[in-house]
Amino acid sequence: MRIAIGALVGSTGGPRTYAYHLIEKLAQLDNDHKYIVLTDRAGMFAHMERLEVVELPLRFRSLVPFWEYICVPIALRRIHADLYHNTRAVLPWLCPCPAIMTIHDLAPFVFPDTFTKRQQLYLRGTTKSGVRRASFILTVSEHSRNDIIDRMGVAPNMVHTVYNGVTEQFHKIENQARLTVFRTKYNIDTPILLCLGTIQPRKNVDIVIRSFARLKRQYRIPHHLFIVGREGWLTHDLENLVLQEGLRDSVVFTGAVPDEDVPLFCNIADIFLSPSSYEGFGLNILEAMACGTPVVTTGVSSIPEVTGDAALIVHPRDVPGTADAVARLIQDTDMKARCIEKGLIRAKQFTWAAAAEKIAAVYTEQMNV
Repeated sequence: MRIAIGALVGSTGGPRTYAYHLIEKLAQLDNDHKYIVLTDRAGMFAHMERLEVVELPLRFRSLVPFWEYICVPIALRRIHADLYHNTRAVLPWLCPCPAIMTIHDLAPFVFPDTFTKRQQLYLRGTTKSGVRRASFILTVSEHSRNDIIDRMGVAPNMVHTVYNGVTEQFHKIENQARLTVFRTKYNIDTPILLCLGTIQPRKNVDIVIRSFARLKRQYRIPHHLFIVGREGWLTHDLENLVLQEGLRDSVVFTGAVPDEDVPLFCNIADIFLSPSSYEGFGLNILEAMACGTPVVTTGVSSIPEVTGDAALIVHPRDVPGTADAVARLIQDTDMKARCIEKGLIRAKQFTWAAAAEKIAAVYTEQMNV
C-alpha cells in the first residue's frame, strides 16, 4: 500500500516534531506499506531509509494554503497514493484518495482570543473543512479527542487517540563537562528556571514572569529565568513586563535555539515552568521530565494525561500559587527528588515507536474499510 504523509516542516513547534519522529519510526517498521513523504524540506528526511521523499518547495509562509490545497493533490495523483495522512489539520478539497489527518488540538476554537484574527480564520476554516473530508481523524490525547467529538460533531468511532512520544535525545545527562560547556555557551552562571516553547498567549508566559518576580522579592532566589523558544504572536508586552518588574538582569529571552540545545536546557534547569491554559498534548512537559527536571504545570486540558502525579499542579493564572509551588521545590529537597523520580518513570511510558505502530495499524484498517 502506498501511503503518502504530508509533513510541512518549515517552521518549528509541535507539528514539526510530530511529523519528523513519527515518519522516522514508521520507516523502521517491518510491514508492507510504502511510505512517501510530501514535504517542503526533503533534507530533513534524506537520511531515513525505506522512504520515498518528494519535495514540494515552499518559498514563503504566505503560500502555505497553495501548498496544501494545490501542490499536495497534484503530487498525490502523480505518485498514485492509496492513502494520504496529513500530520496537520488540513486536507485538500480535491484529494484523489482516502485521507486522514492529525488534529493536535482545538485551541483556535477553545481559546480564539489567543490567536490573531487571520489565524482564527485560517485555522478554524481548514480544520472544519478537513473534518468534513477526512475518512478518519487521529489526535494526540483523550482530551483533544473529546473536544473533536463535542465541538466538531464527529462520530466517536471516527477519532482515535495516539499519544506522542519522547525522543532518545531527551534523557538525564551525566556528563558534567558537557553541561559546563553548554552553560558557557549561553553565559549561564546561576541556577535557572526554564520556560520552553513557542511564546504565545495561552502559554501564560506573563504569569511565569510575574511569578518569578514574586520569587525574587519574597524568597530571594538566586535563579535566572530563561524563556526559550521562538516569538509567536500577541507577545509584544512581555519585555515591557520584565522591565516593569525590575527583572532586566535576571530574565533571558533566547529566541529559537537549535534542536540539539533543547535537552541541554532541560538538563541544567532547576525547575521547568509551564502554566499553560490549554495543551493538545504538552510534549515539552514530558521532555523536561525525561531529562530529570521537576515540573510545575497546570491540571487543565490534556496535561494530566501526560503528567500523571509526577508534577506540581497550579491554576493557569495563579501567580502566588505558581511562585509558592516553585519555592516548595527549591526548599524541599525530598519533594523535588520525588518529582524527578516520578517524572523519569512517567516519560518512559511515551515512545514514538509505540505511536508509529499504532498509526500503521490505523493505515491498514482504513485501507480495509
